[in-house]
Amino acid sequence: MIDQEFLAWLERREALRDTWTLEGLLDQSGGASGCAVVVVDLVKGFCLQGPLANDSVASLVEPTVEFLKRARSHGITRYFFPCDAHQSDSQEFAAFPPHCIAGSRESELMEELTSLDFSDLFQRIDKRSVSSLIGTELAETIASDETRTVICMGDCTDLCLYHLAVGLRFFANHNHLKWDIVVPQNLVATYDVSVAVAEELKILPHPGEMMNALFLYHLELNGVRVVRSL
Repeated sequence: MIDQEFLAWLERREALRDTWTLEGLLDQSGGASGCAVVVVDLVKGFCLQGPLANDSVASLVEPTVEFLKRARSHGITRYFFPCDAHQSDSQEFAAFPPHCIAGSRESELMEELTSLDFSDLFQRIDKRSVSSLIGTELAETIASDETRTVICMGDCTDLCLYHLAVGLRFFANHNHLKWDIVVPQNLVATYDVSVAVAEELKILPHPGEMMNALFLYHLELNGVRVVRSL
């Protein structure tokens, strides 16, 4: 049985979360050098073209750009961009349509990001799976600095973003690193496929709002700090 009381609570949860300022996080981090920003999969294949491009994900681009500008104005210099860059015969294509082949336009970061005048600070990390941490050394690279706060954003909330944030939480726990993994709910999104459309296309349905809410909660359940906005 579906717990209707829990679903009602989950619907209210978004408004109950704390709102943090970037300045507050930087104070907690001991300054800009203690903070890293990770933006996952804001590539053309999820925002602009291809079988997995989605308006909900595309809507993240503008607010993410504005956040990055603020982050840079506060002195943050470490920005990581894990991006899908699949082999043409990727095993992932058994679950999802072929997308973001390495070297293709779909695998490129959105131009709104690459045109920023501080994009030379961006470290792109090619990934071959939903996980940003398998085979990339991303966690180890972040750990090589005096990191105290890692801000994670991007898409999709229940897939690549989830595995990124919870994976970094597990990495920090295992290595006894006193990291605060932070996800601003206004800078993440996932896609929506109704039951009717899913049945017509013979794919799995994906209620976007519910999956977004459920996986933000599951991040909290695993020790990731989810905030209303940043």
